[in-house]
Amino acid sequence: MNRILSVLVLAQSQECADELRSLASDLAGVRLECRVLPAAAIPKAAEAAVNRILLVECGAEQQEDRLMLAQLARPGGPPVIAMVRGATIAGVRELMRLGVLDVLPRPVTAADLTQALTQGRSRLATLPQARGRVYSFMGSCGGAGTTTLAIQTAMELLQQGKARREKVCLIDLDLQFGNVGLALDLAGCTGLGQVIEASSRLDPAFLASAMAHHESGLDVLATPGEIVPFEALGVATVEQILSFAREEYDHVVIDLPHAWTAWTPGVLAASSLVSLVLRVGVSGVQRARNHLRLMAEEHLDVLPKAVIANRVEQRWGNGWRQQIREASRALGHDIAFTVRRDDETAVAAQEAGKPLRAIRRNSVIEKDVRAFVEQALAMTSDAARPQAAAPAAAPAPVLHPFQPLKAAR
Repeated sequence: MNRILSVLVLAQSQECADELRSLASDLAGVRLECRVLPAAAIPKAAEAAVNRILLVECGAEQQEDRLMLAQLARPGGPPVIAMVRGATIAGVRELMRLGVLDVLPRPVTAADLTQALTQGRSRLATLPQARGRVYSFMGSCGGAGTTTLAIQTAMELLQQGKARREKVCLIDLDLQFGNVGLALDLAGCTGLGQVIEASSRLDPAFLASAMAHHESGLDVLATPGEIVPFEALGVATVEQILSFAREEYDHVVIDLPHAWTAWTPGVLAASSLVSLVLRVGVSGVQRARNHLRLMAEEHLDVLPKAVIANRVEQRWGNGWRQQIREASRALGHDIAFTVRRDDETAVAAQEAGKPLRAIRRNSVIEKDVRAFVEQALAMTSDAARPQAAAPAAAPAPVLHPFQPLKAAR
């Protein structure tokens, strides 16, 4: 499981949503997302809740709400906690018989919420977990080379898992400037556009049909050919895409836009590892700091993450090491990996619409990404994952073999 406990609040009133938001701000390791909906819309909103606790506002005496809870609290489904104002003992008993995990009287107290979430965490640990690991890549700004690293990581995961017949997919969520399809000569494939146009019909078979199949064996969900507003892709749709992809693939690589959207926090929270890519320099470091600050505000700072300095010049002695050290201090976070600059190979691959391996085997980019993938697999292995009830803890820094920062300090 992830180190973050993800909670989806489905409230019928803004008052309830605000109440929960104020309580959650003091809960470490908990990411809470609130939606205000009518009772009839709540079951649909809950469909994509995978590995999440559902907090649902309802009326204990209202037949419509009881039917809605009975639909949500299904065996093998996510834990459901009801929030009720003015509930009677008989009403609480009725809700418990429907299968809800706990009933919280409103206004909800911090102590009651903490206890209920502890129960929910334990229940989540008993549910079947989606098998796929999610590796998200986000650039601190445009031009950081994030797409190249995401593609190369997906290719390397495919290569390292070939003996075990592991399946890998690459999902491009940059609706406005994504070019994964173009970089892999899949320009005519715009599967994400199909998903957006028919999101109400999205299921595993639909997602499989929207995937483009690269000759390497990599499956790709490419962006539409035209610029699309980020809000065209709904939060629930992104949740479903990730859920279905994790069921089908061993490794899911996500190329995110550097702009934050309504669904960015949810993608990051579902990730086994978040990679923040930057170019070393004042602008790159400053923008990366902004991303890290936003992650903290969204209670995502305890996620396993790796900061990657891309396109690093290593031509003149050890001066680049000092540059990385200074950037780490300014960033307030270790830059754990570096990827060396090789514009000739990168540009040739982009022009040809081929992965780097097809242009030049064992380029410095490929070697550095291979080292990163080996460390990423170790960081996200089952043995490295914390127990569900364990307190959240930040991952230990991981050092790139070409860049031993600790030894240089």
